[in-house]
Amino acid sequence: MKRSEILIIINLILLLGIAGFSVLVWTSTISSYNIIEQNTLNATFSHDLTGIEDQEEQITRQARDYAWWDDTYRYLRGEYPAYITDNFEGQTLENLNIQLIGYADANGDLFSQTRIHPDSPGIDENTWDTIGPLVITRHETDVTTTLVTLNDTSFLLCGVPMKAATTTSNFM
Repeated sequence: MKRSEILIIINLILLLGIAGFSVLVWTSTISSYNIIEQNTLNATFSHDLTGIEDQEEQITRQARDYAWWDDTYRYLRGEYPAYITDNFEGQTLENLNIQLIGYADANGDLFSQTRIHPDSPGIDENTWDTIGPLVITRHETDVTTTLVTLNDTSFLLCGVPMKAATTTSNFM
């Protein structure tokens, strides 16, 4: 065998080795990139799905809150007289010893009160002067609720962010 033939064989072996090594490196690199890409896609999908689920939960909570306040608003306008019995179990009010539920508007005026027991005292102007400041709303998105016991009478008072300008005084 001549020297030139030996060099050709060595060059062919080197070229085949380099080509095989290149194919091996390329295959492992592509495989690694595929794994990285799949992990990134999974993480992005998981993050996006969590974000959508969080938004859905927030929207559901807000819709339920608005639905509850829609019922309250209808009650305050006199359109839903069964509101108290539909939304409060009798034992809940009795356990808390609540005898009266009153609502104040954004001006701090008492515009609605419901006696739970017919013989319970209502809120008069002097009593309201004492307990009214506890439920006045400060902003148009505020809702305040407090339970007050005065002279053995428990009042559940709610301050709602609505103007009751058309309502006259509702003292009993």
